[in-house]
Amino acid sequence: MRFTELLKKKTADNPGTRTPIIAFLGDSVTQGCFEIYKTSETSLDTVFDQNNGYHQHLRNMLATLYPNVPVNIINAGVSGGSAPHGLQR
Repeated sequence: MRFTELLKKKTADNPGTRTPIIAFLGDSVTQGCFEIYKTSETSLDTVFDQNNGYHQHLRNMLATLYPNVPVNIINAGVSGGSAPHGLQR
């Protein structure tokens, strides 16, 4: 079943339809890290902003398009992650 068809069925309040789940695997950008800053001459730190990650933007769009459909969105981004790392997880 296509994802949009599943959302349309959920919109129609079809109780037998599964709740859609979207999982994001990735690195620090997926996790929500958009800035780094120097804390000393030899050290860096990061700023994580989960509310501005692309997974949150998708959640907001789906809530606008399908306000009555619960969608589970899992952000599994890990700073320093890679494709092999995602496969292991």
